[in-house]
Amino acid sequence: MKILIIHPELEFRDFMQRYMKLSGFEIKTAADCVEGFTVAIHMKPQLIIINKDFKGFDAKGFLAKKCVNQATINVPVFVIGEFRQDEIVDFKKMHVMAFISNPVNPVILNERICQLFSLPLPPVKKTTPMLLDISARGNILIIQIEGNLEAEKLEVMNYTLRVFCRQKELVKPRFFFIIPSLYPELITEENIRIMFGFVDFPELKMEPGHIMILSNVKELISKIKSISISHDFGIVDNFFDGFRDLQLDFDKRKTIPVEFLKKDSLYIFDLFDNSGK
Repeated sequence: MKILIIHPELEFRDFMQRYMKLSGFEIKTAADCVEGFTVAIHMKPQLIIINKDFKGFDAKGFLAKKCVNQATINVPVFVIGEFRQDEIVDFKKMHVMAFISNPVNPVILNERICQLFSLPLPPVKKTTPMLLDISARGNILIIQIEGNLEAEKLEVMNYTLRVFCRQKELVKPRFFFIIPSLYPELITEENIRIMFGFVDFPELKMEPGHIMILSNVKELISKIKSISISHDFGIVDNFFDGFRDLQLDFDKRKTIPVEFLKKDSLYIFDLFDNSGK
């Protein structure tokens, strides 16, 4: 199924292209409505997803033009944004089938697409879900993962990290992964590559030692070491001693409070006190 996404933010376009390909959709993107209309003519998409607001030629202008062109007139449209009631009425007259609020929930978006085209919904996964927590200490992003690796959630993680770096104007961020335990069934090379997808973001300047991993999951460490970029990673598998060592090497300001570590911690969320410190 062919889908065209028209959105002004590069991070969002890249994220949706990767995320929706996991569901088998063929995705093309455009940065503005002029480019989007040209792509739509040649691509002949089955669905157009467009952001409401652009400078100049916006979604309303795009839809007005789309509705008088034989190649695009019958293509259904989802519009992303915030809407007044009168805008909803106007948009519905232009073959808009769904209104998607910001921030876009990609899971809900996929479900809306499946419902519109009577496609089977993604199967409910019977594996243990992936637990993910992201926090920041200055230019250090701390990513805590437990349970399983899920490609969709890893793509969301990469998008979250990328947007955060743009908002905070971080060009040389540091990443600290804490992964105390994982089930082995989804520790695959493909999921590992998705996990570290942020290293390919052109606006970030990744340097050796800027990615630290604290984990004693042997299957995970083995897979990580098998990918070409892993020689730049710092990997420590002695969990509690490693936490202290990585703190000293990774953050000279000692902002990661090891004094809250508990010897009997089973889950990543047990590592800190109730305040989250």
